[in-house]
Amino acid sequence: MINLNKLEDKESFLEEQFVVSIQTPTKSVEEFAKMLGDNIELIQGNYSHCMYIRSNGHCRFKGNDGAHGGAEETIQEVPSAEIVVAIPHEVEMLQKLILVINKYHVHEEPTVHISSVFGLRSKYSSDSDNPNKYWNRKDAKEIHGEAIS
Repeated sequence: MINLNKLEDKESFLEEQFVVSIQTPTKSVEEFAKMLGDNIELIQGNYSHCMYIRSNGHCRFKGNDGAHGGAEETIQEVPSAEIVVAIPHEVEMLQKLILVINKYHVHEEPTVHISSVFGLRSKYSSDSDNPNKYWNRKDAKEIHGEAIS
């Protein structure tokens, strides 16, 4: 069996992580993403507040008996997004993230998927002169993004 924890090269290595996908209504994305970033260390190397947000989806559901809003006659649909975060492969960290999701998510029963994966990590070694890296490109500002806070 291959031990992926030992797979590495000059520039990178693999690290075991939990990847958590959280669906949320589009109208709550900014507030929920802020709460995630403020309450969980979403670290990727020398970067924090790391998450990926997929937009332009729709959640569909129909409240049944026992739902907070009660049984509904119609199927509801709401524009939604998916926030994806990676955390260390530690049960305590996963438990903390689940508590934050339950506290700040707008849904009674949020749609959350958790996977155990390996993520590629940088060694921050010798790629400073690489012409493909954003800091060496003429379009660095467009590629690196803009401040949101």
